Amino acid sequence: MISMIQKIFIIVGILTSFLVAQISHGPQEISTAGTFATQSRGDDVLGWNPANLGFEDNPRWSLGFGLLPLVPIPSFELNNSSISPNWINDYLLGGIYLDSETKDEMLDVFHNNRWDIYPSIQAKFLGFSYQNFAISTGLEMNTSISLSKSLFELVFTGLLFDEPMNLDEMNIGMQTVLPISMAYGTEMDIPFLSDYTEETYVGVGTKILFGLVYFETEKFNASLESKKDRVLGEGEIIMRYNLGGTFFQKDSLLSYTSVVDERKNINGLGFAFDIGVSVKILDEMTANIAFNNLFGSIRWGQATSYQHKLSYDLDLTSEEFEDIADYNESQEDSLLETIITTDTSYAIDGFTTNYPTYMLVGFQYDLMDKLTVFTNYQQVFSSSFYTSTTPRLSIASEYRPWKWLPIRSGFSIGGLERFQWGFGLGLQFTHYALDIGFSQNGGMFNYAKGLSLSIEQKLLF
Repeated sequence: MISMIQKIFIIVGILTSFLVAQISHGPQEISTAGTFATQSRGDDVLGWNPANLGFEDNPRWSLGFGLLPLVPIPSFELNNSSISPNWINDYLLGGIYLDSETKDEMLDVFHNNRWDIYPSIQAKFLGFSYQNFAISTGLEMNTSISLSKSLFELVFTGLLFDEPMNLDEMNIGMQTVLPISMAYGTEMDIPFLSDYTEETYVGVGTKILFGLVYFETEKFNASLESKKDRVLGEGEIIMRYNLGGTFFQKDSLLSYTSVVDERKNINGLGFAFDIGVSVKILDEMTANIAFNNLFGSIRWGQATSYQHKLSYDLDLTSEEFEDIADYNESQEDSLLETIITTDTSYAIDGFTTNYPTYMLVGFQYDLMDKLTVFTNYQQVFSSSFYTSTTPRLSIASEYRPWKWLPIRSGFSIGGLERFQWGFGLGLQFTHYALDIGFSQNGGMFNYAKGLSLSIEQKLLF
């Protein structure tokens, strides 16, 4: 039978991933499985295609928010490489006896000797659009966690004699950013397109990126081994981090930036640019292409950039190892001092991180007054610990049995999610809209390996 400690180990890990959670755009994106390039309007064009601000069906002005203006309802997305609700039900909650064969079957789910988790959260504080202009700000937290399969083997099978346990697959990365995004779109006559299109729109956008937190393990070498008379282990972990947020270290911006040599100290600041084109081919067809986050990067300054190094050397006799459970606090502290050989942080030069560039291509066809189908192709050009350069293709539909009730669904293949399906609906009245989106990633229903949820409100005029 599986022990309570083993259940807690897995379930706490899963819940922690939800609580750390990350990015998922908005409810329309989630409910259409990432198929929103041609549909976006108002401040929702930010991150999709700024050219859409030129369309006549944009609201004259709109205000998007979560619970209240400046009080967001966080949207979250969670992906993982291995665990599904079925796995949890079968092995953790099913009450089965875990013999050695069942344990091996249970642990076979962790491919590549690790468990990868990609939690992400986005909290929109405020989105505003007026005619052809839009601005939005919110919090983005992107996280990647890799846990070694050996850690699960330790929990479920114990430390076996003369079988060294390698924990080198462990890794974690997190980047938290507060972007302020602005965009403008308008109709434009482009001669070489006018023979093929009825209307052409172009748009540009820019993002000011305020980096708040960055953390990433640069090195993780660790091992553990049990002998008949002692327990041995050694390891070295090096982490690079910046927890300073966006600060200028001088009294004023002018006095700070006037000194060229000290620009490397500008902390957590970056920029990115968007450009897009949308065309009406016929009354029923729309197509567009956009490049987002061009030249996107964040500079983390020297003043608050650090590296932490932790190393340990473990050599305990079997008797000492068995007595640890009875140690008092001072004995535990003394033991740690003998095991941990290095535990230090030191300042390092500033560094630059990537804000990944991606391309979106979209196509939309209005089949009838109440039904629209659309498809997207997404290509990320630069990889990071929270993105994949694997292309992503998606298709979705929106059905409107009544004008005020859009029902959306879609699915996608590729990308970090590998597979995603979504469903959602909205309530869209003259001056108020409420949208809700839900999706699952990596599978469907009890076989899914991730999920997303988002809710957003808008005032429209």
